[in-house]
Parts: sequence; structure tokens; C-alpha cells
Amino acid sequence: MDFQAIKNNLDILFQEIIEIITDLINLDQVHFQRVIDTDNFINSKINTFLSDTVSMIENIKSTFNKKISDINIDQLKSDIEHATSTFISITDDLEILSYNTICKTYSLGEKGATIAYLSKEIKKHSDKAKSLLNEISNNFNNIYKNFRETIQKLRIKNNFEHINKSTLDNSSSIGFSASISKLVEYSQFHDIYIQQIAKIEEALNSIKDEDNQDKSYLGKKFKLLKEILGILENIKNDLENILDEISNEIKLYVYNINTDIQNVISKTSISESIFKEIEKEGAYISNIIDEIYENIISIQNTLTITENNIFELKKFSKSFNVLIVISAIEVARIGETSLNSLIDSMNKTYNKLQELIQKLTDTINLWQILINDLNGIITESKEKYNSFKGINFGEKFDSLVNNNNELTNSVNNIKNLLTNKDYYELISNFKSKIIENIENMINIVKEEFDNMDKTLPESIKQSQEFIDAYNNTELTIIKADDEDLSSVEFF
Repeated sequence: MDFQAIKNNLDILFQEIIEIITDLINLDQVHFQRVIDTDNFINSKINTFLSDTVSMIENIKSTFNKKISDINIDQLKSDIEHATSTFISITDDLEILSYNTICKTYSLGEKGATIAYLSKEIKKHSDKAKSLLNEISNNFNNIYKNFRETIQKLRIKNNFEHINKSTLDNSSSIGFSASISKLVEYSQFHDIYIQQIAKIEEALNSIKDEDNQDKSYLGKKFKLLKEILGILENIKNDLENILDEISNEIKLYVYNINTDIQNVISKTSISESIFKEIEKEGAYISNIIDEIYENIISIQNTLTITENNIFELKKFSKSFNVLIVISAIEVARIGETSLNSLIDSMNKTYNKLQELIQKLTDTINLWQILINDLNGIITESKEKYNSFKGINFGEKFDSLVNNNNELTNSVNNIKNLLTNKDYYELISNFKSKIIENIENMINIVKEEFDNMDKTLPESIKQSQEFIDAYNNTELTIIKADDEDLSSVEFF
């Protein structure tokens, strides 16, 4: 194989190594950059997503709390219970008095018949009042119970806060231990050697005239062959060293890549687990809002029933007032002043009933305003949350999941690239071939130099023309560590 063919082989081998380095640079700049960009996107969006969700839920809670902060629910309940028990106590006294009146009117005979009848009506009215009040009381108890449940649901911890904190604690951006900087430095390592070998080839071409026996020409040729041998040995040693460096750098880089891949896989696994928590908590919060909404609707229905009960109580109040007037007229007609205590007790009961009706009316009105407001809030919140959930758990959530999948796919692409090519092994093989080709070059030049050294007569070697040409000939080639890699000359 001639020098030109070997030089062509070296060009091909150098290009093979450059392709390996370029592959790894692209792996870093394209695939890893995509991993970093996707990871940054996920970190940014998932935290924004969770913050928005936390804010939405906290806004619902704070709006509720603001509405009920000025209302003492326990005091309302206590006032109604006290007024009701007072009225029932007075009604019980009235019932006892009406029983006594009935007994007393028996002794009056026909004269007390009307009063006896009226006393029985008093008993019926008091029973009806108690029945209505029991129903109203039960309704209010249900209202309080439902409202307590509603408040309790609002106090349940917003677990999105925990997810958000957990995410912030674990969402540090992916860092890569693998550095491409050294490989980038090696990406043009071959240029200087290609230039050196080209200059050597040029020098060899200048001394190809086998028939030229001019002593000056022979002195120049002998000197050039000797210097070319030394330069080729230096090139060989340099290439052995730099190819070992490249090989070790690739080995380290691939090792670090595999470590980084494991870190990314771990990160995507964390993200997947967070996504599952988000879906779970999203469904949980949605159910809570639905339950609060159902509670408020239930309270509204109970308030409507209670309003009807109070209306019935007002009708009863009017009937009871008529009964008082009739009873007073009858007591006056028969002239039984001993029965005035019955009229006094009826009036007291009536007055307490009026107070109770007013308190119940005021309370029911307050509840209606509160529940209507809360219904408006929860209805609006429900609509907003469902809309928000549709956007976040729909478009945004899908986007996050898709990007996490893209992150996983990018990592798998990197793994496939590394699996398909054993870069370290390839570099080692190319190194062996390159050194073998350089040694072939050395052998070609050495063979020619040894042949010339043996065959050239001493008389020619000792001639002044040979010696002057030998001494004045110098092959200067810029070394790989010199700054100006483009200035390669020989004389």
C-alpha cells in the first residue's frame, strides 16, 4: 500500500472518530437539551397548576368564612331553644289551668258549659302549638346539623397544599453530571495531523526523482527522509496519547450519561406519582364541593318547610287570640271572676307566642339571607371550580402528563442511542487502525531511508555538495500544541 492510500485510510478513520464525537455532542445538545427544556416546563407548570388550585380552594373557604364570621350560629340556636322552651313551659301551665277550669265549671252546671267547651279548645290549641314547635325545632336542628357539616367540610385540610409543598421540595431542575466541553475540544483534533501528513506527503513528492543523482538533491532527500521518520514517530506518539484521552473522556461521559438517565427516570417517576395524587385530590375536592352544595340545597328545602310551619303558627296565633276574646267575654257574661286567672294565663301565653313567632321569623329570615348568599357563592364556586378543573385537569393536566411522557421518551431515545453503539469500543478499534496506518507510513519511509543509506556510496555522502544540502535542509511542521495550526512549512 502506498503513502497516498494510507493517508486516505487515515482520513476515513479520523472522520469515523469525529462522527462519534459529533454523535455525543448532538446527544448532549439535542436530546439532553430537550430533556432539560421539558423538565423545566414541567417544574414551572406543575407548580403554577398546584398554586392556582390551592388559591381557588382557599378562595372558596375564605368567602364562606367571611360570610359567616359575623353570625353567631350557636347564639341563634341557643336563643331559639330558650324561647321555645319558655313558650312550652307556659303552655304546660295553661294546660293545667284549663284542666282545673274544666273541673270547676262542672259545679256551675249549665252556666259553665261554654267555658268548659272553651277550656277543651284551649287544650287542643296548646297541643297544636306544641306539635308545630316540635316540628320547627326539629327542622332547626337539621339546619344546624347540616350547617355544621358544611362548616366542617370547609375546614378539611386542602391536601393540594401538601402536594404543592412536596412538589416544591422535590422539583429541583434536572442537573447533568456529564459534561460535553472536553469532547467539543476534541472535535477538531485531527486537523493538525491531517495538515502534518499532507506536508510530509508534499515533501516526499518533492524527492521522488529516482534518476536524479545530483549530490545536492541526494543530500536534501536523505535529510528529509530522516526528519520525516522522526515526525511520523512523534505523530504516532501524539495520536496514541490523544486517542487514549478521547477514549477515556468518552468512557467517563457515557458513564455519567447513564447516571443522569437514572436521575431523570427517578424524576419522572416522582412526577407520575404527583400526577396520581393530583387526580385523587382533584376528585376529592370536587366531591367536597358537591357535598357542600347538596347540604346547602338541603338546608334551603328545610328552611322552606320551616317557613310554612311558622306561617301555620301565625295562623294558630290568630285563632288563639280569637279564643282569648271569646273566653274573656264568656267569663264576663257569667260573672265568674275566679276564672280571670285563665284569661290572664291565655294572654301571657299569647304574648310569649308572639315573641317566639317574631324570633323565629327573624331567625328564619337571617338564615334565608345567609343560605341564599352561600348558595350563590357555592354555585358560583362550583361553576368556577368545574371550569377551572376542566382547564387544569383537562388541558393543563394532559399537557403535563404528555410532557412527562415526552421526557420519558427522550430518555429512552438516549438509552437506545447508547445501547446501539459502544462508543468506547469503537474508539479503541479506530485507534488501533490509525496507529497501524501510521506505522505503515513509518515503514514505507524507513524502508526508503534504509535502502538509500545502504546503497549511497560514501564518496557521495562525504562530498561537500551533499553535506551542504543536508545541513541546509530542514522540514518544519507545526506541532499539535502550537497556537498557529495553519502555518506548516518545510524547506
